[in-house]
Amino acid sequence: EQIEELPVASKDNDEGIRKKRKRLTGPQTPHIHTESPTVNIEPTTPATNQTLTRKRTAASPKLQEPKKKSTSTHSPLSVSVNLTPIVQPTPECKRSLSQLGEIVDYDPLHFIRCHARDNDPLDCETKVWRCAFEPSVNDPQNETSTIVATCGGECVCLIDCKSGRVMKRFKHFGEEFYTLAWTTVEMAAGHKTNLLAAAGKLREIRLLHPEQLVCYAEMRGHKDDVACMIFHPEKPTILFSGDSKACILVWDIGIPSAPEYKTRHQLLMRLVCPRANLNPVLNLVFLKKYDALIAGCEDGIFSWTLKDFRKEKLSDEKEAEIELKVPTRREPCFDGLAQLSNDLIVTKCVEEGEIYVINFGQVVSRRRRVGGSNKKAVNVEIRGQLRWHTTEEIYINVTARPGLHAVICGDNEGTILLYDLQKTVI
Repeated sequence: EQIEELPVASKDNDEGIRKKRKRLTGPQTPHIHTESPTVNIEPTTPATNQTLTRKRTAASPKLQEPKKKSTSTHSPLSVSVNLTPIVQPTPECKRSLSQLGEIVDYDPLHFIRCHARDNDPLDCETKVWRCAFEPSVNDPQNETSTIVATCGGECVCLIDCKSGRVMKRFKHFGEEFYTLAWTTVEMAAGHKTNLLAAAGKLREIRLLHPEQLVCYAEMRGHKDDVACMIFHPEKPTILFSGDSKACILVWDIGIPSAPEYKTRHQLLMRLVCPRANLNPVLNLVFLKKYDALIAGCEDGIFSWTLKDFRKEKLSDEKEAEIELKVPTRREPCFDGLAQLSNDLIVTKCVEEGEIYVINFGQVVSRRRRVGGSNKKAVNVEIRGQLRWHTTEEIYINVTARPGLHAVICGDNEGTILLYDLQKTVI
């Protein structure tokens, strides 16, 4: 178990670099194919591009074959948006997907295989489950670097999207990494730096400091696969992690002290979703306007109000305060959840063929009107619908870029769909 920093290979010494990498950790050097791009776009705001394709099961998020071939309801590059206006745009909102121009067909720039098991260059089974751009240490809420962290198989990789190079790689034998999350903290000397949490099948959360090539802590508490994690948007040491048994743990990871990397991390509380056998926690969102943690599970969407993060008795489990009852035409399976704005979330339900926009503020208000704190199940009004694909394939996630008012979702045919809601949603 170690983090390695991979040197940049040139044409003259590429073979020597490949041999050096093999001596360091053993895995096959990533195969990189480069083409000239038609459009070169670098990330400027935080984004977590999550594309999961997993067999529906409460026990494990491992990929299985889809149940049936997709039946697309529209051409791959056409996007139909049917969204009820919620708030009128304001002059302050200047950034939009329209700044990218009229071109909607992009060519890939790099093809990188860096998660293969057992040095096998033909490994097509190991999946890359999640990726997240590294936040800027000076403005972590609004900017990123060109470095993206990816997790899958036994590895977490840091890739420079500009050059297409794998810069650093962490490997833990026997692990299957399913999720990761970045946070920006200030060390004791006043130095701001980024930390990375990664977890998966082994139920342990590993804390990495990529800048110094260190895995400095492991946190244990989950009883099943860890499928998703996020950090609190304003409290950089507060981590939420969800597992496949409907349990969410709230942690304070602390701040490591260099150079010994001594740190005090602690488990603060346990949150539980109903129907544990049906509800692996697939996605988490924290809306700071409402101090609300929202969990997207297979069988429902649930929320908790969390203002106080002092340590509680771990024997006390907090049940969900609200269950969002989203109207669906079929048995619900919510495999996507993301934050679109301070008030809005988007969710995707399998076989519905649409992505739904929900105003969480309206959910809170409706709960107060119809039953107060005793009313858990609240019927949700769909504020907008984005046409997607009708398919039975499960666990293709959706994400959003609040700064751009954009929704992004891939599909099982290799298409990435971008929805520009700038003129409709604030």
